[in-house]
Amino acid sequence: MTGLLHAVAATVIVVGTVAAAAAWIVSMIGRSARGGDD
Repeated sequence: MTGLLHAVAATVIVVGTVAAAAAWIVSMIGRSARGGDD
């Protein structure tokens, strides 16, 4: 059971990291599309 919890926790962390990275990339692309340089 402990192994399962560790697997779930690892999956949540990975998914969260990927989601954050994707959101950051989309934000940067959107910023470039608007011509912002900040």
